[in-house]
Amino acid sequence: MRPLFFVLLALASVTGFYVELSPTWTWWFRAHLILHPLLGLFAAGLSFAYVRDHVRDKGWSTAKVGALLGAVVTAVWAACVVSGLPPLGLFRVNRNLLDLHGTIGWMLVPAFGLHVLRRTWLVLRERSRWGAWRERLSVPHPARIGVTVVLVWTASLFIDHWDGERVTVHFDEFLDGHERPALTALSPEAVGRALSMSKTCGVGTACHHELTEEFERSAHRRSPESTHFQKISALLASERGAPASRFCVSCHATGVAVAVDLTVAQPDPASGAPHGFGCLVCHSMESASLAEHPGKRYAGDTPEGFSVMLQRDHLSLFPASGDAGAEGFEKSLSAFFIRLDPSAHARVMDPPIVSTDAVCLGCHQEHIPRRDPTGFAQVRCVDCHMTMQRPFSETHQRKPHYLVGANVVLPRLLGDAGMEEKVTSWLTGRFETRALDAFWELRQPEQKNQSKAVWLFMAVEPLAPAHAGQDLGLRVATSNVGIGHPFPSGVIDLYDVWLEVVVLDAGGAEVWRTGKPGGVASKDDGVIRLGGFVSDRDGHPIDRHRVWEQAERHIQAIDPNRTLTHELKVPIPAGAQGPLRVEARWNYDRLNAPFVAWAYAGQTLDLPRVVIASVEQKIPLVP
Repeated sequence: MRPLFFVLLALASVTGFYVELSPTWTWWFRAHLILHPLLGLFAAGLSFAYVRDHVRDKGWSTAKVGALLGAVVTAVWAACVVSGLPPLGLFRVNRNLLDLHGTIGWMLVPAFGLHVLRRTWLVLRERSRWGAWRERLSVPHPARIGVTVVLVWTASLFIDHWDGERVTVHFDEFLDGHERPALTALSPEAVGRALSMSKTCGVGTACHHELTEEFERSAHRRSPESTHFQKISALLASERGAPASRFCVSCHATGVAVAVDLTVAQPDPASGAPHGFGCLVCHSMESASLAEHPGKRYAGDTPEGFSVMLQRDHLSLFPASGDAGAEGFEKSLSAFFIRLDPSAHARVMDPPIVSTDAVCLGCHQEHIPRRDPTGFAQVRCVDCHMTMQRPFSETHQRKPHYLVGANVVLPRLLGDAGMEEKVTSWLTGRFETRALDAFWELRQPEQKNQSKAVWLFMAVEPLAPAHAGQDLGLRVATSNVGIGHPFPSGVIDLYDVWLEVVVLDAGGAEVWRTGKPGGVASKDDGVIRLGGFVSDRDGHPIDRHRVWEQAERHIQAIDPNRTLTHELKVPIPAGAQGPLRVEARWNYDRLNAPFVAWAYAGQTLDLPRVVIASVEQKIPLVP
């Protein structure tokens, strides 16, 4: 029984370490996923019988060191068995328990190694007694067979490719309108389906149905469905040729960029073909090439983009019979394999880059430049845009996957009132969170005359005492206190951000007003605006979001932890009654009026307008 126990223990260790080190999801890896718990169960049963017989017949060693090492090995092995029993694939289990099981397994190696070294040292001490030494080193025939099996099994692990068969797609190759890549292990259509896949991760008894429901409603997922995106893509194809539209769809509809032959037809989201942005776009990202000077990509001066790496054998666990996945035995078997070791699934689908800014900047660096680290820590993109919240109707808080940002127009256009409310709440700082991993203080304004703010802090002060019948100088200060990048950032040629200031007398009558929507930053209409415009090589502002003609970006923004001030001259009527009430606010239109007139010509749209920050201040009139 003793040799069999050690053989089973050795095989359980070999299979366990292989699963721990190499999540290739090949047939050999999946065989180990099944064999490892079975071997572990048999070894566990024999171990208890072995310990019982050892204590009953011989007791623990009289040497203190030997007794201590034996007790440590036994305790670690028992902990390894106990932590490994629940995650046998029979029910869902937190993957942290499996991580604990793997950690304890690694602890067993030095503990058992010290025990073996001690026994070897005891033998070597008696090397003058050659007979006793040879007798101790002699291996029984069953044990020799066991050792041979373990050695052969260990050597056979090298028949499996260590990293499995992977496919890498570099999307910076699409910057100049390249054709579809030539993929060997997978066809472009298969890669396109994989990169479009999202519902499969949450359908039926799958694990991530809450996350996939959120992601399906996100702007990342649904941006290709908007009319203005399709018109911009068609405009690019008409001016630069159909393959050039891969430049847009490589981020907005990543699966389409690979799968659809854009020389034949434009991608149609309703055609049933791969429709773009799925879970694997982020969760299979391998690297992102970030440019030193964002904005040059359109001119082809600086290569930048991102790469995804797909494991073919792992993708085979997600049947390709539609986005919802296959039913029946095939689906159940795939779920069984993942539940056997969700940690291995996570190591493939949750690479380290996912939690870094690079996974976002692979696409967004064009409009949101990289930030230089300041201080001992830096807030990441996910710390804000995936901070702990209460998603929709749920009662508990967690990191949402609707990736909330500033696009409040898309949910309105697509008729998703719930998502529109989430984005609006986010932009205005009306969200509840308990973000323990955030590096900033979440500050909620309790009244309009706020002393604190979540994103922007505003203050109004007179430059001199106010007198009726004279001009009043006002200073409006706006501080970026909570945004980790300049405000505003993004597609500066599409939105309109302007300062509106209203002065009312004691009776509520309007004394003075400035600020109105309807323009863009390059238009000199006397309105204070943030943002800017994009010019072409001749210095003319581009229109219709023709960013492929971009040569230079003209931006006025408020950098993080910086303050921007504006001074205004307000004429006060002679009969005005004090005190004056000054209301100042920054208004935000996601799409400016000229662009809406082109993209939605002939349509009457009621698009949302958001007040990003506001402040009220009372100013007394001096007689």
